[in-house]
Parts: sequence; structure tokens; C-alpha cells
Amino acid sequence: MRLVRILVAVLLSLTTLSCETIPETPTPDPFWALLADQPTLVLPPTAENQDRVAVVRMNVQISDSTADTMIRLMDEAEAKADYILVEIDSPGGDAYPALRILSRFLKATKPVACIVPHLAASGAFLVLQGCRSRGVMSGAVLMMHRASYHDPLLDLVH
Repeated sequence: MRLVRILVAVLLSLTTLSCETIPETPTPDPFWALLADQPTLVLPPTAENQDRVAVVRMNVQISDSTADTMIRLMDEAEAKADYILVEIDSPGGDAYPALRILSRFLKATKPVACIVPHLAASGAFLVLQGCRSRGVMSGAVLMMHRASYHDPLLDLVH
């Protein structure tokens, strides 16, 4: 319950706080980090005795470079924060990189919560399953492909 309260407070305050942004954003201005077309890590400032929450944004199509960046950002977030909030807003992408990100979420030593403000489709929906807690904003779209499995041995039984 404490984690949920912390995450809600961070989400509500992101628009009013100045943020320290990890490099690899197009400009050092934190506002532009929120609009970056690559995964970003934002660390809102907190009082000394408060838990630090890292916000990792994945708002791009999933590819090998996205997976590499997300894994690096998760490593940095774990080193600098007590909780990790991942904002997923992606149309999906390649399956193997999505599985790499999912695996990294499952290996996290800090609590990872994910929120979907608009879209988590295909591989992004798969990544969402690696979060310990998940939230979906009203009106957001989740899409998964029809999972199927065909066992040739079953054909012999019929």
C-alpha cells in the first residue's frame, strides 16, 4: 500500500517538480526529457528522509537498441532509487528485445511498478507482465496477439 501511495504522489507531482535527468536525452532541460523519443530516466527530487522513486519512460517502439537502453536505465534506477516506476506507452516491436526487458524487470531487486497512460500493444504488453504491480489509465489500450500453440502430436490423436 505504501508503494502505491508513493507512486501516485510521484505521478501527480511530475508536472510541477523540476527533475534531474540522466544523460542521453536530447537536451539537459528536464521538460524536454519528458518528450524524448527514446527511453528516459527521471529522478524527481525528494526530501532526505523520503524514499526515492525513479521514473523510467519507455515511449518508443521496442527494438534491440531500446532493450539495451532500458536495461541500462533499470541498472541506473536500481542504484539511485528505492522504487522504480515504469511508464509504458509503446506500440510494441520485436519479440526478443521485449523478452530481454521483461527478464530485466523480473530480476529487479527493487519494487517495479508499471503504468500505461495510453498504449501497451504487442511486445509492450509482454513487457508489462514483468512488473510487480500494474496500472492502466482510463481509456488506455492494451493489446496482445492471440497466443496459440500447435503440437503436431495432437494431430495423431484425432
